Amino acid sequence: MFILSQAHQAMAHRKRRTLAQYDVYDIIDRNGRAPLKYENPIEEYKKRLTDYLDHAENTVDCVLWDPEWPNGEEYTQYPSKIRPRFTCGFYGLLEDMYKIYEEAGRKRGLESILCHRITGSDPFYEEFPPVHKLAHPEMYIFDWWKLGLHNLNEPEIRKRKLEALTECMENYDFDGLEIDFCRHTPFLPPGRQWELRGAVTEFMTDVRKMLLTMEEKKGKPMMLYARVPHTVAGANEDGLDVALWADEQIVDCLIIGTRSYFADIEDYRRKTHGLVRLFPCFDYHHCTDGYANAPLEVARGVFSNWWDQGADGIVLFNWMAARREVYQETAKSKIRIHPNCEVEQLREAADPEYMKKQTRTFVAERRGGYPYCNGFANHNMDKPLPIKITQEKDALVEIRTSEARDDGRLTLILSGDKGNICVWVNGEEVTGEVQTGYEDKLIRYPVPVSGFHPDDLDEVEGQSLIRCIFDHVRCVKGINHIRVKAENMQLEKAEITLFQEEEHS
Repeated sequence: MFILSQAHQAMAHRKRRTLAQYDVYDIIDRNGRAPLKYENPIEEYKKRLTDYLDHAENTVDCVLWDPEWPNGEEYTQYPSKIRPRFTCGFYGLLEDMYKIYEEAGRKRGLESILCHRITGSDPFYEEFPPVHKLAHPEMYIFDWWKLGLHNLNEPEIRKRKLEALTECMENYDFDGLEIDFCRHTPFLPPGRQWELRGAVTEFMTDVRKMLLTMEEKKGKPMMLYARVPHTVAGANEDGLDVALWADEQIVDCLIIGTRSYFADIEDYRRKTHGLVRLFPCFDYHHCTDGYANAPLEVARGVFSNWWDQGADGIVLFNWMAARREVYQETAKSKIRIHPNCEVEQLREAADPEYMKKQTRTFVAERRGGYPYCNGFANHNMDKPLPIKITQEKDALVEIRTSEARDDGRLTLILSGDKGNICVWVNGEEVTGEVQTGYEDKLIRYPVPVSGFHPDDLDEVEGQSLIRCIFDHVRCVKGINHIRVKAENMQLEKAEITLFQEEEHS
């Protein structure tokens, strides 16, 4: 068990309201939606990188810098003594990307954390081949990614990672590390993850030792965050012994989930005995299926539930980083997409009392929609929807709301042939309006939608859904039980909206 200084414990338990995590390379072109002009690319990039932090009302206390790839195992984005420099494209224009991130955080007085994706889909470039992977394929897991994923059960893999992270912490003035176990899985041989969990714990222990050594050298606390799946059982399934990490004081903070609107904060609190800070995560890009470019009302519902369950703060992940006008000013062509409600979320996410006065929508989630993993994290395969309804089987679904109200609106979206539809909320039958011919381009088969803006998607041919609206629904604080009886239909979406009083009068 690690013995932590009072200064370290004070830093670990300081108040953090909003934590902004940026995929810092994606800011360059946002998946081709807003590519830089390249007239003065470094300044254009810097202008985007911190615009929200400087010009949007926010409660950001911590920035998590996520450099994507390369992250040190084969090549680096910074001058290194242990790995060759990656200079392809935009990387070759910057003398030191990490210096930009370090200075951006320090200048604004923000906690500044460097992120490391534990394994990833690092691409193959002819002039920058993955040399170690090609020379030692036996050390990698060949699953969904043809070039191989990092196997933490291999001591050499853990050693190489620790070398790169140590160099980063020595060379830059970050306040710690986040180890991301969710972005890609597996990182242990499939089917043996829990059996081999000790290898992951050994790696995290070595990272903690390294950071505490840096703490002595730098004279300031060095934090260790870990991103883990949205349930403790899911974390265990992927090989993460989070309860042991808490008991041994290996980690300071857990970032819970990525795509899921549900984060089992209460169970994490029980299993970690209140020893670590818990921050559920809202991923704006790789979102839960059916809610790409989620409306502000849906985000409010998610955040309200998290605060109600005792979150210590909220992580906002994969955002544009800058206002629409800044993206347009620095883009070589007219930008196609910008989720404007991000700015409003920055202001609202850490203010549950304000959100309680606004319209909020609470949803049941849909399964699937993330092709870049083989494990529990991100797949959302534990979600309830869609549900087939037959004469023998009703649809039963739960929606959590953060307060009790008797004037909620229940909205159901169904597919199939319209017939007699009966609905109960918390055992009470409700009646409402049934609309046919409804369309929702985010309900798609056979592949769920994740990471796409609705404007990127083709129209769904021949879609004709049924929307049912029930007003003045009585909701309880916590879990609301919805039962739908019909024949040969499928429940696609279920939402409860709590309106502003004046808006719903």
